[in-house]
Amino acid sequence: DLQRRKVYAINTVLDGVAGLDGRKVMILAVDRISKFPGREYGYSGKEFNARSMVDDLVDSANASGVTIYAYFPKGLPMDPMGGASYEILLNNSEVLDSISARTGGTFAAGGRLSAAGLGDAARQLDSYYSIAYRAPDSLRDRTRPIRVEVNRPGLEIRTRSAVVDKSEDELARDRMISSVLFGLAPSTIPISLTQGKVKRKGLNKIVVPVEITIPIAQLTTLPGRKGHEGSFRVLAVASSLDGAISDIAEKTQAFNIPLKDLEKSRGRTFTYTLDIIVRNTSDRALVAVIDDLDKDVGYAEVVLDLTKVEKAQPVTNTSPKWQPVAVPGTPPGSRP
Repeated sequence: DLQRRKVYAINTVLDGVAGLDGRKVMILAVDRISKFPGREYGYSGKEFNARSMVDDLVDSANASGVTIYAYFPKGLPMDPMGGASYEILLNNSEVLDSISARTGGTFAAGGRLSAAGLGDAARQLDSYYSIAYRAPDSLRDRTRPIRVEVNRPGLEIRTRSAVVDKSEDELARDRMISSVLFGLAPSTIPISLTQGKVKRKGLNKIVVPVEITIPIAQLTTLPGRKGHEGSFRVLAVASSLDGAISDIAEKTQAFNIPLKDLEKSRGRTFTYTLDIIVRNTSDRALVAVIDDLDKDVGYAEVVLDLTKVEKAQPVTNTSPKWQPVAVPGTPPGSRP
């Protein structure tokens, strides 16, 4: 159970950085992540085989684009019994070496070798090749094994064993979580966000309506039967000071602009209301709006005020609400 909690914590960190750009590495210095937990104490491998747990960790790292440099600083401890210490070293080293090799990193055991390994890891961050490819839409969100070969003798290649070419939907969810933890990602759609009146839901949950304002000119449309048509998705999430993150609420809204109203709509906005279910300890909400046609994204956040909670009323209409609202000032520029 202890190893399961460790792996869960590592996967949580990997998920948190999945939406960040650039090269990402994890320095994993850990004691007791074994292929056969408890084997040194006489438990059989059939009872406690952690292979699937380790495979899930490697898959999570590769899907998040994270290279793991793993270390077992404890090395071979002084043990008068001898055998148990060697079993601990081998049991841990096999797993950590596999994790690092399959994610493109390196492994070392013992204090001195681990310290030297950290220096090697730092140098590798400044010297690497980046190779990219784009899979067809039908092959997105799948784990794909990769192999890199060079025609120059004497070179050692370190690369991850597999990659996941994520869909735009999955990338958007990753960026939402990373934005909660590390700050808002850059926006290409300038949206704004306000909180409505909150209502209690159960003992410790609250329904928070948020109103999102979206400039129509920043959304891409295509000619349709009844005018120009488009659609956008709204993702919303709440977080607490203790680090807890709510489930991501997601809605899709199609819209149509009559041809006669197309020109004047460029100076107007859509307002969209979405309910987020949060804990009573949540302190802020973050929203992303994604244009379904050109995949531009806008981010905004609002500090939540949960001090005035209304009693819940029966729900009569669950459909999302939106309507054009005039925007004062200079209309935003039209899209090509």
